[in-house]
Amino acid sequence: MTQAATTTAVPDPALRYRRILLKLSGEALLGDRQYGVDPAFCAFIAKQVGEVHRLGVQVGIVVGGGNIFRGLAAAAKGMDRATGDYIGMLATVMNGLALQDALERAGVQIGIVVGGGNIFRGLAASARGMDRATGDYIGMLATVMNGLALQDAL
Repeated sequence: MTQAATTTAVPDPALRYRRILLKLSGEALLGDRQYGVDPAFCAFIAKQVGEVHRLGVQVGIVVGGGNIFRGLAAAAKGMDRATGDYIGMLATVMNGLALQDALERAGVQIGIVVGGGNIFRGLAASARGMDRATGDYIGMLATVMNGLALQDAL
């Protein structure tokens, strides 16, 4: 992972929130495309997230994978439900990598957390990591490796 330099402002005391969680559906990464990831639209998202981050707000991002694969839809057509969910989780990781690239090109350091097992333990570890990190870091929870659980349930 490339280490990009970022200048983060001291948090403004007037800011309503010091830490936010942004949930992006996979479809948000489509841009003008019918399928996959639009790099230009990822860059647009990264620019906006970077602006919020530079205000001094810690940003966590949860991204879905529905622009690439939908496990539930595949299960409705006969695929094993767990298999479909695992393929969808890989799609989520792919989207996380696309966003990581866009954010780093926008000058924001980013880390991807791929959680497994206990979702709440994974979320708590991500939050603790953000507490210990410098202000120049955005955390991303890319996916939860737990079949039969919807990403949007986070």
